[in-house]
Amino acid sequence: KSLDVFRFQELYQIVMIGCSNRFGIVIRKIPLSDVLVFRCDRTLLCITTHLRTFSTLPKDSSPSADSSDTSSATSSLRSAISSAAEHIQQSTRSSSLGFLASQVSSSLIHDSSRIRSPLSISPNSNLTNYSLSTSSIIDHDNSISPFALLEDDLAALTDSVRSAVKLPDNSQHPVLNAAASYFFNRQGKRMRPSIVLHLAHSMSSIAPAVSYSNDRNTEVMQKQRRLAEITEMIHVASLLHDDVIDQAETRRGTHTVNRSFGNQVAVLAGDFLLARSSVMLARLRNCDVVETLSTVIEHLVRGEVLQMHHAARDDSLSSESLFDAYLSKTYFKTASLIAHSSKAAAMLASLDERRTQAIYRFGEKLGMAYQLVDDALDFGDSASQGQLGKPGNGADIRAGLSTAPVLFALQREELTSSSPRLRTLMQRRYREQGDVEETLYAVQSAQGVQSTMQLAHAFATDSIMELCSALPPSPNRAALINLANFVLLRPH
Repeated sequence: KSLDVFRFQELYQIVMIGCSNRFGIVIRKIPLSDVLVFRCDRTLLCITTHLRTFSTLPKDSSPSADSSDTSSATSSLRSAISSAAEHIQQSTRSSSLGFLASQVSSSLIHDSSRIRSPLSISPNSNLTNYSLSTSSIIDHDNSISPFALLEDDLAALTDSVRSAVKLPDNSQHPVLNAAASYFFNRQGKRMRPSIVLHLAHSMSSIAPAVSYSNDRNTEVMQKQRRLAEITEMIHVASLLHDDVIDQAETRRGTHTVNRSFGNQVAVLAGDFLLARSSVMLARLRNCDVVETLSTVIEHLVRGEVLQMHHAARDDSLSSESLFDAYLSKTYFKTASLIAHSSKAAAMLASLDERRTQAIYRFGEKLGMAYQLVDDALDFGDSASQGQLGKPGNGADIRAGLSTAPVLFALQREELTSSSPRLRTLMQRRYREQGDVEETLYAVQSAQGVQSTMQLAHAFATDSIMELCSALPPSPNRAALINLANFVLLRPH
């Protein structure tokens, strides 16, 4: 069955959230009689199983059709897809289909009346076209810069962190002081603390404990500022350790700490930042927040181990299992910090459980989108002629890592070949001469980067819906929406 989903304006979000083959869904493993495909110009959405009730929908409906017919069809579609999502979730909890089910289910739960106009995405378009066009999703001021709005806050945060990581007797530990302060002496976007600070300001209009007219609010806001500092310190500590493990010599165009001071100092500097952040965390005097942020440190270790294990094994797992492992690693290494620091900000503001969990999911999905874009940027030159501004020389491949663009290309190959060449290259970790170039070409041919960007788009869009379900309109909420666009379009 085919349907132009755009005629149901309030349901267009399904198109954005939905996934096709290139989103990691291998539909050949499902009876084709249970597969429903929506074709909307250049956008394809597949929803699987138990959708035969959809055939009762009027084929020639349009936005100008009788509103009662459209409403009835919309209701039927909601019911059918909700039933399918529940069925898929129960039968494939840990698979990519489970991810699809959760995305579709969550999109249908939201109040779709906020959707004002549809968005179409071309799989062949330039990567710079992957903007959320958020002005068509929800009313907000898209001129608000997510970083300029916090200029004073971020300047104060940077000064505070520099003071926090400086040992009292610099003469005894000059190298450790220099190494620990290395990243904080550089200009940067400070994206993670920016998210915490924007959330803190946004919560002021809804949290009973935060009303800028009493002493308690000052205390809450100060704790949220400390939380933003802790978040940045944990992030930088993870970068120091990652660079040692990856034997990296440069980061964002400058020498790494391990290159400048040696591996031992870099490891100790990372440990020192984690220790200092733990002390600051304890001073918040909130056991639930301490537990939440401590979970992040555990997740960083688990994510790194997952990545090492993923790179070392023989990659004999199915492409779906490989993709699931990749998504888990991405959550632990990148999304967990953003998700849990966002949740901690809500906990400090004493938000109710529904809002707190929605804010957690906002951070989780935005973090997933961020890492997916980062992995796509690694293929910039080879797959998009450098349109996103990153060298794109396949550094991850050269390190033996198979990220989303490669995994999407592998899935495409497996649909057409019984012995995909990419799996052979993955098994030997791209070590032989010509392996990297062959993989870059395969990713380009299979549009692996475009598929990765579309998945990032789905995550970023859903993160906005979670945010808007938890917080009322405000300049800071608008800045967070614009931050999601920045994540998709950032040059590096």
